[in-house]
Amino acid sequence: MSRHVSIWAVSLVLAGFANQALAIASLRIHFLESVPLPPLITTGIRKDDADIKDADSKEVARQVAPHSMAETIVPGSLATHTKAKDHLVWILGCSIDSQAFVGFCLNKSAVIHGDVGIKETKWIQMEKWTQIPDKNTKWCEVDGVTLFFTFHPGATPPPYYDFYVFDNTTQDIVKSGAKLILQTFGKTPDATIVDSSLWDVANWWTKDGKPQNWVCPHENIRHWSTYTVPRFLKFVQDTVPRSRIAFRSPPPIFNSCVPGFYYMCKIEGIVEEMYSSLLKSTDNPTHQLYGKYHLLDYRKIALSVANVSGYPVRAYYGDTAHPNGLLSIPYMTAAIKWGKGL
Repeated sequence: MSRHVSIWAVSLVLAGFANQALAIASLRIHFLESVPLPPLITTGIRKDDADIKDADSKEVARQVAPHSMAETIVPGSLATHTKAKDHLVWILGCSIDSQAFVGFCLNKSAVIHGDVGIKETKWIQMEKWTQIPDKNTKWCEVDGVTLFFTFHPGATPPPYYDFYVFDNTTQDIVKSGAKLILQTFGKTPDATIVDSSLWDVANWWTKDGKPQNWVCPHENIRHWSTYTVPRFLKFVQDTVPRSRIAFRSPPPIFNSCVPGFYYMCKIEGIVEEMYSSLLKSTDNPTHQLYGKYHLLDYRKIALSVANVSGYPVRAYYGDTAHPNGLLSIPYMTAAIKWGKGL
């Protein structure tokens, strides 16, 4: 049986980052009763919580879905020619990256700017960070770096998983994002971090007819690692030719089998196989993927933090798919370091 643990105004201190504290509001974590929480986490356990099968369907959907969607970028909606910091790092990813981005920027007391398609918006209040939509284009300035986030629904060709409706392809979103960055900052990204994993799995499941008992898509994974990902990385490189390119590996994802999201039923094994497939094309000494792109290894970061602490990695998650600040801040710190060329 699993419990809902509500964390209201959590204070997290990172191992190895003793001077960095992250206050996170409104996190909801599913984990087994036998899994201990890491130290320094204050929890309030609701004794009357039901099993996940009886949980509110909307809440379950919010937790297990790759809950970000692409939006049409409206040219001119951000102030043009804003001066970027010394380094401009573009993150092309999903809700995993969005939530890591938001937590990191707010932990650094950085103002988060967002494109809502009408006018520039600024999110400042820490306690309202969960109200910042994963789907929104956003950016902040920290440690001499301008971080810019764009969501996309995976490199796998459409039709996309229909949790949301997409009017544009991933390639269109990348092109529009590159134009928006140039328009906003007067320069192209110095470094670009790319993810394409969880939404690809959802897309495969959609194409297979959304079966309840979906077997591990071994052939899709092989094609993804040998064709889809390298082709997509080349497309991104061609779109921003002066930018260094990295691929962000998927962190551990945990099984959560509920109607409408059956691609998550065996997601642990699927993601592990995806990661193993990537490693076959990665040079260990240089961390070069396909001989030319940096591998930003989120999975390795997550497991390393858990191993050092002695707590299960599952205890460091906001839900079955999204790492909390104890993992996402080390990820973003590594992204900043690589973006600076260090």
